[in-house]
Amino acid sequence: MSCCGQKREALVTDRFAQKAARELVSARVTPPPPAAGSTVTIRMRDRSPTVVQGASGKRYQFHGAGSMQAIDKHDVEPLLASGLFERVWG
Repeated sequence: MSCCGQKREALVTDRFAQKAARELVSARVTPPPPAAGSTVTIRMRDRSPTVVQGASGKRYQFHGAGSMQAIDKHDVEPLLASGLFERVWG
C-alpha cells in the first residue's frame, strides 16, 4: 500500500474511533432523579456565578441572581444560613 493509502486508512480509522467515543458518551446512564421529598429548591440571591459544595459532598453550580437548584435536603440549612440563598419550595 502506498504512503497516501496508509494516511487515508488512518484517517478513516480515526473517524470511526471518534464516532464510537461520541456514542459511548451519549450512551452513559444518567443518574435517577432524586426521590420525592429528598430535595429542596433554593434560589441564589447574589449576582455572581458560583459553585458550592454541600455537607453531602455534592457540588451545585449557580449562574447568578435568580438561579435555582434542587438541593439535597441535608445540604439546605448550611446554604440558607450563608445568606446567599433563599428557599423556594420543599
